[in-house]
Amino acid sequence: MIVCLIMTSPIFSQKLSNDSIKCVPVSALRNAMIMKTEFDKTKVILSECRDSVFLLNKIVLSQDSLITIKEQKILTLNENIGNYKEIVTTKDNIINVKDKQINKLKKQKNVVYGIGMLSILLSVLIVL
Repeated sequence: MIVCLIMTSPIFSQKLSNDSIKCVPVSALRNAMIMKTEFDKTKVILSECRDSVFLLNKIVLSQDSLITIKEQKILTLNENIGNYKEIVTTKDNIINVKDKQINKLKKQKNVVYGIGMLSILLSVLIVL
C-alpha cells in the first residue's frame, strides 16, 4: 500500500498540462510587469518629446520668418539711409551754390557802392 501511495503521490502533486493554462513563475511575471510599466512610461516620455520637438520646430520656423522680416526691414532702412544721404548731399550742394551766388552779389553790390561813392566824390570835386 505504501508503494501505491508513493506511486500515486507524484501524479496528484502536479497539475495536468492544458494548452489554455500555462504556468508562469512569479518572478518572470513580476519582471514582465515592471518591463511593461517602464515601456508605458517610455512611450509617454517619447510622445512628450515628440510634442516638444514639434513645438520647438514651430518656434524655430516662426523665428526664421521673423528674422527674414527683420532683414527686409534692415535692407529697407539702409536704402532709406542711402536716399537720405543723397538728399542731404544735394541740399548741401544747393546751399554751397547759393552761398557762392550771395558772395558774388555782395561783391557786385560793393563794387556798385564803390563806383557810386567815387562818382559822388568826383562830382563834388568837379563842382568845387
